Amino acid sequence: MWLYGFGWLGLDFLIRLIPIDGTYFLRFIIMVLVSIKFKEIYLKYVAKEVQTIRKNNSGKTKEQLLDICKNRGGVYPGVIIFAVLYVVLVLALFLNQLMLAS
Repeated sequence: MWLYGFGWLGLDFLIRLIPIDGTYFLRFIIMVLVSIKFKEIYLKYVAKEVQTIRKNNSGKTKEQLLDICKNRGGVYPGVIIFAVLYVVLVLALFLNQLMLAS
C-alpha cells in the first residue's frame, strides 16, 4: 500500500511541475482512474492481512482477533509528517508560479 501512495505522490508531483494549461485536467483524469482502482486494491490488501492474522492466531476468539486487527491498523505519525511536508512543498511551488506569473 505504501508503494501505491508514494507512486501516486510522485506522479502528482511530476505533473505539477509541467507548466502546461492542461495539467489540471490531466491530473484530474489520473486521480479519477486511481480512485476507481484504489477501493479494489485496498480491499484485496485488507482481506489478505485479515487472513494472515486469522491464520497466525487460529486459537483466538473473534473479540481477540478484532483487537489484534485494531492494533495493526491506524495512522503512523511519520505518514502525517510526510503529508504535511508534501502539502507545504506543493503550496510553495504554487506560490512560486503565482509570483512568476505576475
